[in-house]
Amino acid sequence: MTHTAGPITAAWFLFSEENRPLGQITRRHGDDLAPSVGEELRDGPSWNTATVLEFSEVRATCGVRRFRLVVRVTD
Repeated sequence: MTHTAGPITAAWFLFSEENRPLGQITRRHGDDLAPSVGEELRDGPSWNTATVLEFSEVRATCGVRRFRLVVRVTD
C-alpha cells in the first residue's frame, strides 16, 4: 500500500536483470520501507507488474533509506 501524505522515507531504484534502469518507487512513512525478494510490484513507469529478484540497501541521504532492486518485468 502506498500513502500519499507525509514525507518520503524510502526510495527504491529499479533495474532489470541486464542492469538497465527501470525507474524509481518512493515509499512514505507507514509503507513497508524495505522490499522483499519475490514481492510483486505494480504500475511501474513502463511496465504493469514486476517481481523483485534481489535488493541491497545503499547509503541513505537526508533521512531517506535507499534500495537498489533487480526486478523481472512480468507484464
